[in-house]
Amino acid sequence: MFEFRELNTPNHFSQCHEIQEKAFALNAEERISPLILNLLNREWPPIGIVLGAFSRERGRENLIGMAFATATMEKRSLYGMMVAVLPEYQNYGVGRQLIIEIRKKAILKNIQRFYGVLEPLEANLAHLYFNRLGYIGEKYEESVFHPSQEETRLPFAQDKILFCWYVQSRRIEILMKNQHLPFQPFLKRPRIPIALPDSRPDCPKIRIEIPGNFSQLDRSDPEAAKAWRQRTRNLFREYLNIRHYRITGYLRPADTPDNKSFYILQKRKHPC
Repeated sequence: MFEFRELNTPNHFSQCHEIQEKAFALNAEERISPLILNLLNREWPPIGIVLGAFSRERGRENLIGMAFATATMEKRSLYGMMVAVLPEYQNYGVGRQLIIEIRKKAILKNIQRFYGVLEPLEANLAHLYFNRLGYIGEKYEESVFHPSQEETRLPFAQDKILFCWYVQSRRIEILMKNQHLPFQPFLKRPRIPIALPDSRPDCPKIRIEIPGNFSQLDRSDPEAAKAWRQRTRNLFREYLNIRHYRITGYLRPADTPDNKSFYILQKRKHPC
């Protein structure tokens, strides 16, 4: 149904500029320009990877999504800059497959680590990234993006979680074959304690609750969204940045008896 391949023409790069606007409602200043995409696509020296997703309808090929990553100053690593899919093609697995295709290209270039950031309170992203792709949440970053005075889409500063994807690890090899991490049913696992503002356990694994509908909440009730941000910010900051835990999974409401959403954090064996 869909085809995935590298992008290498000015027309493709211009279409990517339009896809960013339609997928995320970004203005021109916020989008990655065709000039930068062309630079990332240099054959030598290699700088990055630029991939597109195509659909074929009525004999016509259409660019419907794109993903791109750039090299970093850390040896054998990439940084994922963006994955975007046209709204009418979302929820068909296109974004996930674009990321998987980047992994295939990365392995051919002997890349070992793929970095990126995500909004910590977006439950849908959490399930995709941590359960279906196997990302590891490494660090909490505060106020990465600030809304401008004229900006109304973002009512408050945006935090991010820095993740790392160990693309050649045995764990990821198994996950790619199974399509998701083999979680046991919640009730069959030992109870994982919940970290709260007034109760912060020091256990091998803990849970941090997030809202199941944050994207709706920040539009309908900005004050409630801000409260969630502040509460979870303090917990993530302590466990990820100070106590050296890592995010290793996500529990959806359907996975828990109380119908709530939680990240699973696991203590590192050797803090670094």
